[in-house]
Amino acid sequence: MDELSNQVRHALSLGAVETLLVSEGLRKVRAKLKCGNCGFENEATVDRDHALGPCPQCGQEELSAQEPRDLVEELSERAGPMGTTVELISRDSEEGQLLLTAFGGLAAILRYRVT
Repeated sequence: MDELSNQVRHALSLGAVETLLVSEGLRKVRAKLKCGNCGFENEATVDRDHALGPCPQCGQEELSAQEPRDLVEELSERAGPMGTTVELISRDSEEGQLLLTAFGGLAAILRYRVT
């Protein structure tokens, strides 16, 4: 999911996203990850209610999420200035379930190809 959200974030920053499709079932946050053991820091998209796992640098279970921000909120704020339409898709429909399971709850319809 982090790779997909990074691709969408990149396309948004270029103004390439016409419509951002977001599942109502998306339970992710964007947070700064910090290791209390070695000081490693990174920004990532993570599950709201799941453990972060070990630090990729030192392997200790010392990662903490700091300044977590709802992913839908964060991407919607990025979309506004670019003239991007944000569509929340209900997970109660077949299409909504497909968006959530096949695309992790996030997809973008582009104005032009992004490389």
